[in-house]
Amino acid sequence: MAIVTTDDKHYSDIAAKIREKAETDTSYKPSEMAAGVEAVHAKGYDNGHTEGYSEGHLIGTEEGYESGHANGYSTGYAEGAQTEYDRFWNEFQDYGERTDYTFAFRHWSVDYIRPKYKVQNISLQAQQMFQFAKIKKLEAEYFDLAGADKLSGTVYGMFNACRQLEEIEDVNIPATNYSATWYNCTALRKIAIIRCVAGQAFSSAFVGCESLEDVTFTGEMTTNGLDLSMCVKLNKASIESVIGILASTSSKRSVTLSEAAVNKAFETVDGENDGVHSDEWSELVATKPSNWTITLV
Repeated sequence: MAIVTTDDKHYSDIAAKIREKAETDTSYKPSEMAAGVEAVHAKGYDNGHTEGYSEGHLIGTEEGYESGHANGYSTGYAEGAQTEYDRFWNEFQDYGERTDYTFAFRHWSVDYIRPKYKVQNISLQAQQMFQFAKIKKLEAEYFDLAGADKLSGTVYGMFNACRQLEEIEDVNIPATNYSATWYNCTALRKIAIIRCVAGQAFSSAFVGCESLEDVTFTGEMTTNGLDLSMCVKLNKASIESVIGILASTSSKRSVTLSEAAVNKAFETVDGENDGVHSDEWSELVATKPSNWTITLV
């Protein structure tokens, strides 16, 4: 190993550096300089540790705060929303005991109505229940309308002018007076089931239902007034179900269908629109009771 020599000037420079780093005015003898260097190292470690801890603690606290604030906001928002949801439906539905739904959802501007309590066991009225509402679909999970005719004997105008309504699932709409029930439901494509009974009225029930394609009629019909002439897209199964409910009576009766719908549904070749001249249509008409006349418009 090479021998390194020094002198007073170098000792003086080393001592000055030790004092600078140690932030002291201590005088150092050559024999004390090693300890001075060690002290500078220890001081640097302590300072770095303290400053690093402080900075890390600060950043960690800020991130923890932000994360806690975000999580707390989300949880609080959800709980607050649930509280208001419960408060509204508890009041609106009388904790599930409401029995009169006349005009209940009139003019509501939502795609779907999904009450907290299933709407069922209606013992009073439901006339014009959804009139002018902007709903797209009525779902059986949330509605069971059996009994909606107990007091008034009618569900008059229940869906009157629900122009965005596209589908009504089987929500057990009672077989009753259907006057104007689907009046001007211009976007309505599907009604799961329409229950019919003797003496039932259908006045203006399907006026404006130009998009209706799929509907199943059950039961029997004995009265005039079923006019489906505006239902120009009605499919074959739907038309067959109409013919199937016509009941024999001693009086003359008539039902009106769209000629365009019959032509399309019973056409012999795709695109021919010749259904009214098809054997299948003639055979279906032959099954109707003799007191009924089918008018095509």
